[in-house]
Amino acid sequence: MSRMFKEGVYQWESRKFLGEGSFGKVYKGKNTKTREDVAVKVLDLRHFSPKDMVALKNEIQVMKLLNSDNVVHMLDCFSSPKETYIFMEYCEGGDLR
Repeated sequence: MSRMFKEGVYQWESRKFLGEGSFGKVYKGKNTKTREDVAVKVLDLRHFSPKDMVALKNEIQVMKLLNSDNVVHMLDCFSSPKETYIFMEYCEGGDLR
């Protein structure tokens, strides 16, 4: 059964799963205001050590600063006590390899 999620202006469904890594999963979502497709990275903070948390905060800060046509843009980021959600530009066709 598919579940619908919403955070701010973004929504996504569990059935639109794109992939996963060590700390979380990525879904195809949508900006409900612009109707633009986005990639939603959902990071499960229960798997993060204190050192990993520092690395995540640094990665988010760097992603906020990057502005290049050659880098996927981070659109927004939200955190809850259990998860961090990173909303990024959606790149059609799978991973960037």
